[in-house]
Amino acid sequence: MKKCHGKTEEEALHDPFVKKLGGDDVEHFRGMVREFIQASEFVTKEDIKAVTEICYDCPLPSFKEETQKRFFFLFSKGEPAHMSKKRVHKNYPYAQYKDYPGNTHCGFQVSKPEQYAKFLKQVLKG
Repeated sequence: MKKCHGKTEEEALHDPFVKKLGGDDVEHFRGMVREFIQASEFVTKEDIKAVTEICYDCPLPSFKEETQKRFFFLFSKGEPAHMSKKRVHKNYPYAQYKDYPGNTHCGFQVSKPEQYAKFLKQVLKG
């Protein structure tokens, strides 16, 4: 969000960090970038720090083995959140995990929503 503050959509889409998150095709991030630009007027550094801590450092609640078996975690190998997989797996060893190679941060959900919906339906059917 900080990278989007005070920029146009085009400038934000071509920021090196956004390109890192979006990979070769950042166009599917246009709507998200537009929202980030608007929100960047209101978000403080403290807010961003809090979100980062929630994503990477928050205490994970305990769940019984049977409950964990119902969990499904999808990680895209190209996204920064992939680094949290070890921590999540350590806390939820009975959950299901899947890596989706070739996608960046939220890339599967954002760039291929129809395929993502089909994927989720398959997961839910078990």
